[in-house]
Amino acid sequence: MVATAVLFLFIGGISVVVDASMRVVGTARAKYIGATFAQKKIELARNLPYDDVGTVGGIPPGLLPQQESIQVGALNYDVRVTVYYVDDPYDGVAPTDLLPVDYKRVKVAVTWDGPFASNSPLELWTDISPKGVETLAGAGTLSLQVFDSLGAPVVGADVLIVNDQVTPAVNLSTLSDSSGRVLLPGALACVECYEVTVSKDGFTTDRTYGTDEVDIPNKPHISVIEGEVSEASFAIDKTSTIHYKTVRTAEYNYAPINSVQMHVYGSKLIGTTALGEPVYAYDQMIVTQPPNGEIYVGNMAWDQYTVEIPLGSAVEEAGTSPLVPFALSPGQELTFYMVVAAST
Repeated sequence: MVATAVLFLFIGGISVVVDASMRVVGTARAKYIGATFAQKKIELARNLPYDDVGTVGGIPPGLLPQQESIQVGALNYDVRVTVYYVDDPYDGVAPTDLLPVDYKRVKVAVTWDGPFASNSPLELWTDISPKGVETLAGAGTLSLQVFDSLGAPVVGADVLIVNDQVTPAVNLSTLSDSSGRVLLPGALACVECYEVTVSKDGFTTDRTYGTDEVDIPNKPHISVIEGEVSEASFAIDKTSTIHYKTVRTAEYNYAPINSVQMHVYGSKLIGTTALGEPVYAYDQMIVTQPPNGEIYVGNMAWDQYTVEIPLGSAVEEAGTSPLVPFALSPGQELTFYMVVAAST
């Protein structure tokens, strides 16, 4: 019996060692394949003409795809390429340096999932310099800043830039840096053509608007002027939730009442109509639901909100808690009570 137990322990120990060894070998092989893909992209970029060193739909534009999926056996590789101009401080930096396009930096990030999935991206990068003097003919610099509700920079915000009015068209996804900035020299010049949307997981969204959405937008699509820096700022923060509850008056012991329609709007404006009327960032009709006369509304932005009972409703407002307009902070969960009585 003792000999059998010892044998089982011995076999079990060998199995653990073999399993660990296979994982080490498998992980090393998966990493080697990922590094090979990254190195091939780097070599491809180095062998391209300088004007073609860029990404399809990116700034600067070029021949390198922004994303590529490659399957090797049970491993699925995701290869992402980013190309951007570097503004070397040797000759000053933007906005003082009106030609902040000293050279291009190519970065390749590879991740993979499967039996030996990556824990973090495998990254390689290289700098590629022009053969002559830096130029920015027909282009300018797009400078975007992302803040939170207190004015602090937001790191790692998702920034989507779309422009189908230039050739080649732009469709670029990038992230704000450690100072909340996205700096893109080499953006082709055009008027109110760069559509920018800024977001982040668990955060609100801020974006530009076209005249097809708002007659006179406060933040129109961005124009880029040749040889100049075009700046725009965006504010995002954690989303909030409002729990609306509609109840009867005190004589009914504040019993819940269902199917009450309410008009909710904030104070932030995205622009005005041609007649000068305000267009609110948030302006919605909501209806409380049975059985308890309530409704949860999430993904709300921080703002001052007003809640009203529309004219012609069967009920009218008899009081609210908190009083309107009320302030909603980033990341807050707020309960709002609307006390109603029969319309008179």
